[in-house]
Amino acid sequence: MTITMTKEIKSIWGSPTSLRKSDFLTLIAFAGLFILTSQAHAIGITVLPSELNVKTPRGTEAVARLTIQNPSREVAVFEVYPDDLDSLITPIPSRFTLESAESRTIEIKFAAKREGVYTTNLSVLARPLTDPLLGIGSGVKIPIIFTVTAPQTFALASLISLNSPWGLATIGIALAAILIYALRRAFQKRAAERY
Repeated sequence: MTITMTKEIKSIWGSPTSLRKSDFLTLIAFAGLFILTSQAHAIGITVLPSELNVKTPRGTEAVARLTIQNPSREVAVFEVYPDDLDSLITPIPSRFTLESAESRTIEIKFAAKREGVYTTNLSVLARPLTDPLLGIGSGVKIPIIFTVTAPQTFALASLISLNSPWGLATIGIALAAILIYALRRAFQKRAAERY
């Protein structure tokens, strides 16, 4: 003897339908499958330093380094780009893949033809490699201050300054010349006294 359970329920439109136990279990199975396959996984990002402050003379290229780490448990694709000033700021590489707990140091090149202070953000985005459609990406914005100064000229003041390598070399050479001159005069004086 088989017992079939049916229950009368009202559908959305108001007409009665019957729901058997097997239909109910099938509905639960499909709902569970839908919930399991539609779960989203977020990727983490660690970026050091947390901001970039770069100074360079006009006409020269400056390079800063940025270390990006994937602290997540899955492989991720990373993309790096400036929010503005993309003709002045170039990340190399701008797209790469990192394994779990892997890190990579990238170069950020800065070049400007005009003097001034430029500010923008560098966006670092990460998306899961295994499921890019359902996975949720993460993003970090790194503030950038890019200062372009007038070109430095090679002047006598920079030769005497203690802040530059040329200044230290100039002072060292001057002291050596004074010492050689003093020793030479002392030997000449001694030689003149003997005769």
